[in-house]
Amino acid sequence: MLAAAAAAAARVGLQQHMHSGSDAGRSSSHHECFVCTTCNVARGACPDIESLAAEAGTTTGGAVFRLLHATLTEAGAWVPAPAVAGEGATRAACAAADAAADPRFAPAARLALAADLSVTLTLTPVRCLAACSFPHTVALRGRGRKGEEKFVYQFGAVGDRATVDGLARMATEYCTSPDGYSSSRTRPTCLRGRVLARVPPPGGRCLVDASAG
Repeated sequence: MLAAAAAAAARVGLQQHMHSGSDAGRSSSHHECFVCTTCNVARGACPDIESLAAEAGTTTGGAVFRLLHATLTEAGAWVPAPAVAGEGATRAACAAADAAADPRFAPAARLALAADLSVTLTLTPVRCLAACSFPHTVALRGRGRKGEEKFVYQFGAVGDRATVDGLARMATEYCTSPDGYSSSRTRPTCLRGRVLARVPPPGGRCLVDASAG
């Protein structure tokens, strides 16, 4: 009930925002979250993800993609992003081609933060993130309001609902942070030990303190 009410309120806010000129010209912050939907773990490795995959007739990686999308949107914190003329046309075409070639691939989903529609996140299924020893694999990258690149993250072994929930929280915090940086002390506990890579942005600060985590 509460989730439905929140989602309805978010939709109303979205409509009001789209009809308002108060945010005209405001700079935006764009992000991408890539999910390997080719990943398909051995039977018994991730029981709850496997049951979702069986219901949807997809790979377990495809189930993670769908579950992450649902987790981001079901409480109304993220909503469909307002259409922007010409933006993302090439990406959408590529996603559509993937979906047509392989039914395990779902189209990319472009979302906006309900509290600030200038913050967007595109959730994109991909064929491989080259970390096959750590399925399921997810990557985050983004740009801030001035166009500056943020830290890039890659996560592996995303294998249950709790971890997907933590990843959704991490993605939201990442999108709202100025540079995307997070440490093991600040990101969700369930993601500790699952960070495969953290790449500093070009010209950005590099970590020299190994204890920073």
